[in-house]
Amino acid sequence: SPERRLPESVLHFGIQVVIDKKTAKRVRKIIATAYDLPKGEVRQLQTGWGNTTADIVEFGNSSGTRLLRLPHLSRFTLFTSEKSKKSVDNIFTQFCRNT
Repeated sequence: SPERRLPESVLHFGIQVVIDKKTAKRVRKIIATAYDLPKGEVRQLQTGWGNTTADIVEFGNSSGTRLLRLPHLSRFTLFTSEKSKKSVDNIFTQFCRNT
């Protein structure tokens, strides 16, 4: 089968944001495979919605490539909910550091 590669522009800035776990798993695999990067270390961060978390995946120390998985925004109003404000600020602070 032909090699599947993401357009170079997708990884130009080294950051991607996805909604839902299934998509995150697929994108994580594509990035690691297509660009020969380590599978990536996952950090889970609280969203302010009980046990619901966001994931940050970092693909190796030198690549700077990161993936942010948020819970589906139609179900979890993270950006407008007062109870999520501090958690969302922390998620994006962690995700955007050193990029």
